[in-house]
Amino acid sequence: MVNFGWSGYFCNFGNKCNNRKLMKYINRLLVLLFVSSMISCAHRGDKMAMGEVKYVAAFPQSAELSLIDDFNCDEIGLRSVRLIDSLLILSHDKYWTVLSTDAKRKYGTCLSVGGGPNEFVFTPKCAAAAYRTEGNSLVAYVCDKNRGKLSRFNVSKFIATGKDSLEQVFNSERMNNTVWDVIAIGRDSVLMQVPDESFTYLHRHVLTQDSLWEPEMTKLTENTKVEPSSDLNILAKVTRCRPDGKRCVEAMLYLNQLNVYDTDGSSAMTICVGEDLDDVAFVESQWNVARKETYESVTAFDFGFGALYSGSVMDQSGYEARNSEMHFFTWDGVPVFKAVLPIRALSFDIDPKSGMLYAIDAEEDTLVAFDASGILDAYRASTGMQ
Repeated sequence: MVNFGWSGYFCNFGNKCNNRKLMKYINRLLVLLFVSSMISCAHRGDKMAMGEVKYVAAFPQSAELSLIDDFNCDEIGLRSVRLIDSLLILSHDKYWTVLSTDAKRKYGTCLSVGGGPNEFVFTPKCAAAAYRTEGNSLVAYVCDKNRGKLSRFNVSKFIATGKDSLEQVFNSERMNNTVWDVIAIGRDSVLMQVPDESFTYLHRHVLTQDSLWEPEMTKLTENTKVEPSSDLNILAKVTRCRPDGKRCVEAMLYLNQLNVYDTDGSSAMTICVGEDLDDVAFVESQWNVARKETYESVTAFDFGFGALYSGSVMDQSGYEARNSEMHFFTWDGVPVFKAVLPIRALSFDIDPKSGMLYAIDAEEDTLVAFDASGILDAYRASTGMQ
């Protein structure tokens, strides 16, 4: 800011010189300095919009979900959950577990952490894998970014034999531990969150064995950066792909928005539940302990996606635990349903066949199930899904 103690000096100088023109010039200079200092002290007004911004004032339907009491799962140490082809897949810190959907039959553990050729530095989250049916087999494409590998895991073969069936698809030095996050898009491609050289922005890069590109519409946010680089986590997000790999949704961890874009870069949009997008510069100006957590996770389906909203803030003992909200949308950004859970969830998925929603209770470290029939009925009415 300008030190206006100098104004007296300039005034005296002007009187001594008895030069009105000089005084007028000095006064104008002081005004310009004051205005420029106020601008430099103001927030940059940065908002991370990607394409059209769709504001959501309310959801057409909302309800608190009912717990299914007779569902019981003994697994602990849970990180994510995925329901696929009548299988319940759970990822832990050091392995995956494959179960039947009622959790009564356990097929075994797989994809372990270790130093072997078919082991991982960090276990990939099962919710971030790309699942495909190839021939008569269910396969999962998973990433090990620390070793730069995209691998193919034959889930059906594992269930039949009890042994891991893991094959490397490709290896790339561009996928490494400097990359913030990597998820598989499909059988031959991955999506990476890559910091710029100054660590003030996260680019979205699609990587295959032979190519690397940045989806064009995602570049619309590249002027929204943080300063300093220690605040890069403000731009962090959880990203999931639609099952066909053609569209992605990302839930921002500290901003009140969801971004949806095609992986070929042809279209994009931003969804804000509220009246206005959060200002990145304002969030930066807050102490770390005062920053609000917004979205904690997101899950993608064929018919739409759902995001876990927390709204938690830090208190003296750590993050204040609040019940989770779930915001459900179609892939066109149309709001469908707001569900309230009596727990703080870490990850979730829906089984359209049974009408159940599986969620990891972050406080109790257990997997619980809820009646999701209201959510699915709302999707049927909105999208015509069967």
